[in-house]
Amino acid sequence: MEATFELGDRIELMKRMGETVDGDIFEALSEGQMSGWELFEAVQRCAGCRDAGPCAVWLAQAQPTASAPPAFCRNRALLRRLSTEHAPRAEVA
Repeated sequence: MEATFELGDRIELMKRMGETVDGDIFEALSEGQMSGWELFEAVQRCAGCRDAGPCAVWLAQAQPTASAPPAFCRNRALLRRLSTEHAPRAEVA
């Protein structure tokens, strides 16, 4: 039997995924790096995903800071963008 994931569970997976790949969606929202509409769309993508179980397993096995979300993540592009925007900038001499 497949595990059931409620919306709150999906939001928690999104939060953990963002923190793991240094592309925290909720931090980005509070810092103005993304809009409320983008958050809504991200939640919709996650809620419609059939890979919540594999996502939870991936998060349980991931290194504390993985370089990118797994290929099956529907928010992969958004998380990679946020991770890139959050990356420390090299200092110019």
